[in-house]
Amino acid sequence: MTRPTLAIIIPAYKAAFLREAVESIARQTCKDFTLYVGDDASKDDLEAIIEPYKKDINIVFKRFENNVGGKDLVGQWERCLEMLGNEEWIWLFSDDDVMDENCVELFYEHIEKHPRHNLLHFDFQTINEKGENLYKVRPFPKMSSSVELFDNILNHRVFSTVVEYIFRREVFEKVNGFQRFDLAWASDNATWMKIGLYGGIHTIDGALVKWRASGQNISSISDSESIVNRKVNATIAYFNWAKQFFIENQIEDTTTNIEKLKYIMTAVVYTSAINYNQKYQLIMSCLKDLNLENLRVASLALWLSDETKKRIKTLIAYKGY
Repeated sequence: MTRPTLAIIIPAYKAAFLREAVESIARQTCKDFTLYVGDDASKDDLEAIIEPYKKDINIVFKRFENNVGGKDLVGQWERCLEMLGNEEWIWLFSDDDVMDENCVELFYEHIEKHPRHNLLHFDFQTINEKGENLYKVRPFPKMSSSVELFDNILNHRVFSTVVEYIFRREVFEKVNGFQRFDLAWASDNATWMKIGLYGGIHTIDGALVKWRASGQNISSISDSESIVNRKVNATIAYFNWAKQFFIENQIEDTTTNIEKLKYIMTAVVYTSAINYNQKYQLIMSCLKDLNLENLRVASLALWLSDETKKRIKTLIAYKGY
């Protein structure tokens, strides 16, 4: 029986941490994969960074002449997928994160034991620009359904990004690929929910992915009014999509409207890009777009409570208590 094949993809633009990312891939104890690097018309010479590793692992590099990721990140992901051969499994990685050296080895061990699983996941550690650990690892359940993933992310029991998942290509194509939202914000979560219908999400123990909070990725940006507004609007689109997703698949949504508002409120409260009046207007707009205008009083109370907590945290940090 032929061993399933794995494609690791890096949709690349930034040079700052690319060497570390590729180094972690080149150090894998199992090298049965091909690394595809799609250069999104970077101003940096990314190929020069990649070149030394071609002697260690199979690498396919392609430079695109026009930048797509700046305005359509999912579009950049999709054209990188077009670089692939006939690999059966896909790992969409990034140009600034790193993986433990035994990730690929454990992946193959897992699918050998569980050949019907379609969506696999590694727990991850958040790191800073220096590679130092931040926060505690929030372990995923051993197995999650689509609605459990939605609920756990919404209530901050787990933190999820795109880079710690490996998915079966056949099922990914069956669900029509990535779900599109502006900035690709929640596109990964929605996509995992779609694939998760086919057997759930399964976490592989024994290795971590290191996700970098560097201030250079969309997830870390909170000081841009435009980005904050786009994140909020994309989250609203995600929630409206999820509502329809649950209805179409006859799944009960276990989250509440208040929990959804709390999730959105995080982006509103923890930004210095907009003033209180703008925050108020944004919250009112959210309620309207989500058809939750009956929760106006509750949402304002929640907002003021979160603002107060933020001020207390800031004061404690400033005073050194």
